[in-house]
Amino acid sequence: MEDQNEAPVRDVQAIMEASGYVRHGGVMARGGSYVSCICPKAPCGGVAADTERADCPEHALNPAQVWHWAAECPGASSASASPLSQAGEAKRRRGIGAEVDALVGGHQELTEAP
Repeated sequence: MEDQNEAPVRDVQAIMEASGYVRHGGVMARGGSYVSCICPKAPCGGVAADTERADCPEHALNPAQVWHWAAECPGASSASASPLSQAGEAKRRRGIGAEVDALVGGHQELTEAP
């Protein structure tokens, strides 16, 4: 009889392989970045390993991050975020072109809906 109090075994090697050996780092366990971070973001809002920008004001001050594997990214299920969420993310990244595209796309979806 198995002990019901045993924690399930986590196959870290399989998770690493499924992630393509890519980790996401953020300021919290579930991702996220400081507002002034200008690095490219993963779906969780964290920064994918090795994509930190040298001119990022946050990484110059505090490079320490909390990491998770890409295959376990809590933001992966939100890949189909709303146009408003996409625009907010683009604004936070200071991507004015992407922000405008997301807002225009959302407007078109609303005005052209049957």
